[in-house]
Amino acid sequence: MTDGKTDATDDSVSMNGAFTENVRTRSVIAQLREAVCKMHRREDAKRLVRLIWTGLRELEIPFLSCGINLIDQKGADVAIRIYRSDDAPGCLPDDDPGAKVLHDIWQGQQVAYRRDLREEDPWGEAEWTLPYGICCIVDVPFSQGTLAVNSTEPSAFSAEHVEIFREMAAVLSEWFTRLQDQEVPDECDDSLVQEAATWRHRKRMETIQSRLREAIWDMKHSDELDRILDAVLWVLQELELPFSNCGINLIDDIEKPMWVHGYTSSWDGEWEKDRLRPADAVVEIWGKGAVCYRRDLAAEDPYEEREALRAVLGMDIRSVVDVPFAQGTLALNSIWAEMYSADDIDILQQMAAVLSEGFTRWRDLDALREQAAELKRTNDLLEEKEEILNSFQQIAEIPLSTLDLDEIAARLPREVIRAGFFRSLSFSVVNEKTRTIEVMSSLHRDKDGELVGEDTEKGSSYGLDDRDILAQVARTGTFEIIEGWDEERYTPHGHSPAVFEDKVAYFVPVKKQERVLAVLATASRKKDREQTLYRIGLMEPLLSQMAITLEQVHLYRELRQAHESEEEEQRQQQAEQTVRLKIAQMDEPDEMGAVVEGLREQLTALGVAHDSCSVQVVNEQGTDYLSGISRDFFARKAHEGHPFFTQGLDWEKVSDLPEQHPWVIEVWKTGTPRYDPHSQISSLPAGSSVIDVPFSHGTLAICAHRPHAFGERSIEILQRFARVLTDGFQRYLDLIAKQQAVDSLHTAYEQMEACVRERTAQLKEANANLQHQIEERKCEEDVQASQLRLIEYATNHSITELLQKFLDETEALMDSEIGFFHFVEEDQETLALQTWSTNTLESMCTAESERLHYPISEAGVWVDCVHERRPVIHNDYANLSHKKGLPESHAPVIRELVVPVLRGGKIVAILGMGNKRTDYDDEDVKILQRLADLAWESVSRKQTEVELQKLSLAVEQSPASIVITNKEGEIEYVNPKFCTTTGYTVEEILGQNPRVLKSGTQSSESYRELWDTITSGKEWRGEFHNKKKDGELYWELASISPITNSAGVITHFVAVKEDITEQKRMEEEIRRAHNLKSLGLLAGGIAHDFNNVLTGVMGSLALLQHFLDKDSMEHEIASEAQQAATKTKALTQQLMTFAKGGTPIKETASIEELIRETTSLSLHGANTRPEFHFSDGLPSVDIDTGQISQVIQNLVLNADQAMPNGGTLKISADHVEVAAGDPLPLEAGTYVRVSVEDQGIGISDDLLSQVFDPYFSTKETGHGLGLSICHSIIQRHNGHITVSSRQNVGTTFEFYLPASEEQVITVTENEREWARGTGKILLMDDEETIHQMMGRTLKALGYEVESVYDGKEVLQAYKVALETDKPFDVVIMDLTIPGGMGGKEAIGKLLVIDPRVQALVSSGYSNDPVMADFAEYGFAGSVAKPVDIEELADMVKRILTDRE
Repeated sequence: MTDGKTDATDDSVSMNGAFTENVRTRSVIAQLREAVCKMHRREDAKRLVRLIWTGLRELEIPFLSCGINLIDQKGADVAIRIYRSDDAPGCLPDDDPGAKVLHDIWQGQQVAYRRDLREEDPWGEAEWTLPYGICCIVDVPFSQGTLAVNSTEPSAFSAEHVEIFREMAAVLSEWFTRLQDQEVPDECDDSLVQEAATWRHRKRMETIQSRLREAIWDMKHSDELDRILDAVLWVLQELELPFSNCGINLIDDIEKPMWVHGYTSSWDGEWEKDRLRPADAVVEIWGKGAVCYRRDLAAEDPYEEREALRAVLGMDIRSVVDVPFAQGTLALNSIWAEMYSADDIDILQQMAAVLSEGFTRWRDLDALREQAAELKRTNDLLEEKEEILNSFQQIAEIPLSTLDLDEIAARLPREVIRAGFFRSLSFSVVNEKTRTIEVMSSLHRDKDGELVGEDTEKGSSYGLDDRDILAQVARTGTFEIIEGWDEERYTPHGHSPAVFEDKVAYFVPVKKQERVLAVLATASRKKDREQTLYRIGLMEPLLSQMAITLEQVHLYRELRQAHESEEEEQRQQQAEQTVRLKIAQMDEPDEMGAVVEGLREQLTALGVAHDSCSVQVVNEQGTDYLSGISRDFFARKAHEGHPFFTQGLDWEKVSDLPEQHPWVIEVWKTGTPRYDPHSQISSLPAGSSVIDVPFSHGTLAICAHRPHAFGERSIEILQRFARVLTDGFQRYLDLIAKQQAVDSLHTAYEQMEACVRERTAQLKEANANLQHQIEERKCEEDVQASQLRLIEYATNHSITELLQKFLDETEALMDSEIGFFHFVEEDQETLALQTWSTNTLESMCTAESERLHYPISEAGVWVDCVHERRPVIHNDYANLSHKKGLPESHAPVIRELVVPVLRGGKIVAILGMGNKRTDYDDEDVKILQRLADLAWESVSRKQTEVELQKLSLAVEQSPASIVITNKEGEIEYVNPKFCTTTGYTVEEILGQNPRVLKSGTQSSESYRELWDTITSGKEWRGEFHNKKKDGELYWELASISPITNSAGVITHFVAVKEDITEQKRMEEEIRRAHNLKSLGLLAGGIAHDFNNVLTGVMGSLALLQHFLDKDSMEHEIASEAQQAATKTKALTQQLMTFAKGGTPIKETASIEELIRETTSLSLHGANTRPEFHFSDGLPSVDIDTGQISQVIQNLVLNADQAMPNGGTLKISADHVEVAAGDPLPLEAGTYVRVSVEDQGIGISDDLLSQVFDPYFSTKETGHGLGLSICHSIIQRHNGHITVSSRQNVGTTFEFYLPASEEQVITVTENEREWARGTGKILLMDDEETIHQMMGRTLKALGYEVESVYDGKEVLQAYKVALETDKPFDVVIMDLTIPGGMGGKEAIGKLLVIDPRVQALVSSGYSNDPVMADFAEYGFAGSVAKPVDIEELADMVKRILTDRE
């Protein structure tokens, strides 16, 4: 049951706690909703954040900071403004990663709770939050943004906390919705809105300042400072100024050094007063009177306060601002950098101005409080004094009536005894200074009742350390009783031990606190002891009053003595000032006596009665002295020039006084006064009193003709005047020295005057020499300065600019108007690179032309220095007999100086100056000669720098790779070309060995040979097959040489390397072409002879078919023979193409038709199925259809043979644009790309590069010329062919042909008759068969034919025909005639005979350039062998028709 009760109780407590927590939550939400109802501006968001912060704190939710993120989205633009509890408002830029996070959360409209960013970071926020310790964040979206709360603890917020955040976010939605409804319309004037906002801000500031001033003036007492502090904190919170801590530092400027009273508070904390502390930084800022804003202590900490603030506040303060006011500074700080804006600082300055008023009032109130306290203390003291006076008055009225201690001592015992207290009483007073106690009075009643004094005891004195009972009581302050006789401590005078046996003595201390001032003593019979003790007890108040009275008596004595001492001091100071005034007024040495006399008068005035005063002056050795008493003593001694009063003279003994008064010197040496109260000096009356006191130069003495005339006061006064006398005597000696100096000056003046005259003459001579040296030095400095300027100027200027700058400075230095500098060439006969000063070019020599070379023989007198090989001066230029005159626009030359610059025995340059205001002299020659050498050195240095710069640029920009290694082979330098070639960066390659480039394809022996060569000091040349960084292989041609130092020792190696990969490729192409050319010569001859044979065969067959019946067996046999001959013709065509590349005879053709036709014929009966793909709008091509058909045929047949089991052959064609710089080796333009792709076995990589070589074949049968011929044909057509292959996948050939601008005209050929005609034809060929066949054919066509066998016969026959007026209409000539004149040569001569000649060229070399470009050679057409009869007939007919 007990446990059950306990559980029930716990549940009840839990329910009560939950209920209380819910009530607090409702209260906070209600307060928040009530507050937002009063907020009408978006700027109030900062206040709203503060309210949320306060509410969360009140609900004890563990968080670090909170904030509102307002999101304004207009179309694609998103603006985010953030308000934080610990920061100033700000905007997130669009590209800020945090902006995207907030936007995503807001759009999702779901609570985003990141419990621990160290474990899970969905938006990548840890990078900018963890450095501040934030690892837990909650964002609750609302209509215009999100409410954000964070913490440094993971999973810091419970579900109840998140629900509270939701309710707060709902309030925010309500507020922003209401704000949008109240927004100023867009059409409202922006200026009015701004003006209204400004007015509201100003009114708000006035209201806040008014609140602050009210708090100030409500303060009635200085201890109400909290009113100001609380008002300041309220203002800061009301203005929403961000801060971690605020502070007010009050400067205490009364004490030095200054101290600071600091008052600090956090945003919601209480004000805490720091202890009084020195603060140099605050004092310095306050002293400057200007705002001191430390924007970021991490970047700049001028007062080294960051660590101190961390230690005191426990946080890392980043920004601090101090605003001074009259009594100190107003300070804010924050953990964030750059926290405070200019507006924030302006607000703080306004607050500081009000605080100046407030703390002025606070200090005024504090001063009033101090004054009131001081008045109270004074009043209490007066009251206390009044009471004391009243007590004294009462005491005076009863036992005492005076402050005179003697009178008190006389009356007190009498009055006490008379009052009946005691029968006897003694009064003893303690003297604390002398530590004694003295019996002042002692009375008793005799047997007759009369008061009788006991003179035997009066005046008795005891030391406080004595064993006497009075000393004991005075020492201990205890009340003592002695019964009977006490031999050691108390033996009353006039009493015997027997008499005092029945007595009891009482000793009562009169004390003020623990201070014993007096002791009262009385006695009684033993039987009266109790009664006496009772009466002593009754005296306690009287004793207290008596103690006060005695203390006042002592105080009165001390005050009176102090007053007398002060008056005495004033009299002595006045006397001292009187004597000092006499000293100050002393102008002559003889006035010293008046000073001593005045001293005597002041001694008398001070009551120091004496009969004489004297001054004893001791010599420096302390062996003798003089004594002066009379008024004129010092004047006489000064005029006599006595050794005591002159400097530098030998000492003379002048008296016997030292023997009579030996103490004078002793007093001066020891510095101790001497007082003889009863002197026995024979020169003084017996019993005289003498005082001697020392001063700087002797002693001051006074004498009174009576014993014991002086006391301590007299000695002290005399010592005081001795100090004054020290100053006076020094002035006395100074005046003597001055007088002696004046006399010496008069004597020395005359001597000096003579010396001056003699010295003046010497100085004039020395001055002239010095002036000359100064001028030389000045000139030297000018030259050196000019040299430094030229060196600096040369850095960024050309040689011409440098020389012109030099000439301008030299011209100014030489005070000249003309300046020039010319180089002399190696032949010593020509001037080069002429340069003039700026003034010369602009004003003096405008007619001078810019001639780079000028013969010395043509020059005037200004090159005399070259002829004479020495400097030349012309100070009378106008009268020179050998001058050659000046150009028309040249200003007059008055005088000139020209110096040569010699190097290695030759004149290398000349420097000239002209028109100096005065004549040039030898000094000018020296200066100009040095300047000329300086100019040459500067130019030479500049030339060297230019050459070095060129060399450096050449190396850096070299098209070859340059590598420099040390002697161990470590790379120390590479140029940019090396990095471009190899792919390595400078950082990667430096320090490496060149072996990193090795490809492994070269033998180690070649590298060993290289190393042996260069280490022996020789150059090595050779080729490298290296590897780039990316693994690509390349070829280099390298030259490696050693670099030696001045001692001939090898220190480095330099390699110059050229990438020859392309060259290697070209060499391979050349080799391949060379092979083709060699084979081509053989193939061409065979093809030519074969074509001649085929011409006869095919021509005869054509004639036979023409005359036979088409349906006859003979015609069919002739046709079959004709087809066989046609195939043989194709074979010869291949041979010709291979032989010379076959210059194509081009015509515009459709590549699509050619591909389809050739492919169909090539694959007739094969298992391979062609698949065609042609792009729309495929352009035509200008090609030799026979050659291109041959290319297609070779590629198709190869593909078919690569697929022995059949397959699909993909053939496609499209058009492509090739731009400049394209990797394809083609000119820019439009091309038709043909692709032939098979599914065969493919070609291995090591054989792929050889497929276009002659006689190369991967097939067991075949001659290996097919692909070589394809390669040659495509190149002849200005195209390009490529191959790619993958084994067991297939091979693809692609070739490119230039597209034609013309369109193909398709003509459908019907079987037609041969073209016939009439005319005279001259036929030339070296083959009889050709004559027979062509002659027979032409005659069959209707022509008259005449046959000849070489060109000479053609020329002869043609001339005869012309002369007989039977010219030939057409001439048909073989291109070449072995051993005779062929058609190519003959056509030229025919054209001379008859420019209108119509000739056809015929040849078995169908690929010869003449056959393709016949018109360029003068032919009207061409006919290839073997001759096609139909083609021949058409061409002859066309020529004859065109001629008509």
